[in-house]
Amino acid sequence: MEELKKQETKYTPEQRTAIEKVGNNILVSAGAGSGKTSVLVERMIYKVLYAKDKTNIDELLVVTFTNAAALEMKERILNRIESELELNPEDKFLQEQIIRINKAQISTIDSFCLKVVKENFKIIDIEPNFRIGETSEINLIKDEALEEFLEKYYEDGEEWFYDLLDAFSSKYDDTSFKEIFWQIYEQAQNSPYPNLWLKDSYNEYEINNEKDFFSSKIFEKLIEFSKETLNLCLNIKQRIMDLLNGKDEDESTLIEFLNKDYIYKNKTKKTEEEREGEFLQIERAYDYLNNNEFERFYNKIKDITFFRIKSAKDKEIKDEIRNLMEKNRELIKDLQKKFFDKDINTIILESQMIYK
Repeated sequence: MEELKKQETKYTPEQRTAIEKVGNNILVSAGAGSGKTSVLVERMIYKVLYAKDKTNIDELLVVTFTNAAALEMKERILNRIESELELNPEDKFLQEQIIRINKAQISTIDSFCLKVVKENFKIIDIEPNFRIGETSEINLIKDEALEEFLEKYYEDGEEWFYDLLDAFSSKYDDTSFKEIFWQIYEQAQNSPYPNLWLKDSYNEYEINNEKDFFSSKIFEKLIEFSKETLNLCLNIKQRIMDLLNGKDEDESTLIEFLNKDYIYKNKTKKTEEEREGEFLQIERAYDYLNNNEFERFYNKIKDITFFRIKSAKDKEIKDEIRNLMEKNRELIKDLQKKFFDKDINTIILESQMIYK
């Protein structure tokens, strides 16, 4: 019991409740790094070593996400049992636990399910020498199944199927459509209720007009990703401004480009025109978003353009600023490619195509 007293000082009252509560189910929810694994291990140790009605270690089922976590748990428990046994070397129950821990079911959920299937293959009518397929084998089988599935619809030649392919494939093959198909499949399989997830996701595409689109979960996710990207871009602008601090006169062209409309000189056409700097375009799009002017926001992001400008004159910061500008443009281009490569009416039509 000395070991138990030492451990009591480590845990909060709430954690101690999670460790010692018996007689009913408990659910523990906590953030990363808050000690969930430690509490779970301590709960197992409590039930085996300190509870009023002690439990044999191999009567517990403990599942984890990784083999490494399972091994760590088993080692922690074994160390505690051995420490307790040093204090009570004649304790038959503790001696027995040292033997039983080798049979203890502390593993990943995959390993546990495999064990159950192997022990009950007769009941579920499968061959006893079954094995888990390699990832490459499974992917090959999945691809073959999808090919057979799609072949049927190619042969039927129904208009809705070809409309769907047109919306999510290139002109030359259906590779991108297949990639999207597998992304949806994986997402559904990661849900506790795949069919319900598919149904709910399908209903999200009931979009008949702009109002439906701007109030949809699809647009909500688009907004979330856009805000993250635009904030990164504005941080890049601030980083460039910090580098230019104190160099205003020497870098007036670049500073103008960062903050306002500027005069663009087209050497080919020998003309000058006023253009909106790329960061000003980003800031205006962000303002539209914050003011819930969603249509203006959408069109602004879709139409952000980039123009060649003079690089910084200061040699010490020239390369760093160029890299920051390139990073900013990569972020915007990636955002445009993922979410803003079509006008709103096209998105509505494609959503209706999926939903019908």
